[in-house]
Amino acid sequence: MSARFKLVGLKDLVEQLVDIADVGGLKAVASAGRRAFKIVEAEVKSLVPVRSGDLHDSIRIAVVKPKAGNVVASIGLKIGSRLVKDELQTVEGETIEVKRKVDAGWRWHFVEFGTSKMAAHPYLRPGFGRSHRELVEKFKDDLAKRIKAAIKRRQKSAAKEA
Repeated sequence: MSARFKLVGLKDLVEQLVDIADVGGLKAVASAGRRAFKIVEAEVKSLVPVRSGDLHDSIRIAVVKPKAGNVVASIGLKIGSRLVKDELQTVEGETIEVKRKVDAGWRWHFVEFGTSKMAAHPYLRPGFGRSHRELVEKFKDDLAKRIKAAIKRRQKSAAKEA
């Protein structure tokens, strides 16, 4: 499943980000996107049915920075394997911490869309649907703050060089 948000009309902004890339302009986009997607991640995790908790624990934010093209960053949710810490009780009554690999990524679509033997329990589509406006607002606000900070850093470094 793929959900895309495309912000149109930002050609000048992208040019400015590339222009201030040396002081973190392009990193600002990835960072703002990651922060904004925390809203979606929390919403999706609140909607996912929990039996063992493995699917819930497998949902995380992924940021990909393409090496070519005019895309600055691709940000979304990834459902895949991850290490989870658990506590186990020994026979002697001690508590030990162990790590286990959780890999529910291969079955997310069964839960989301259902099967012939199991009803669908949508969590990704409603999670995006409920939080997409808040995501865009958070992204815009955070990106604006980060761009201003990057411009200030650039002005400081220019003042030091002069």
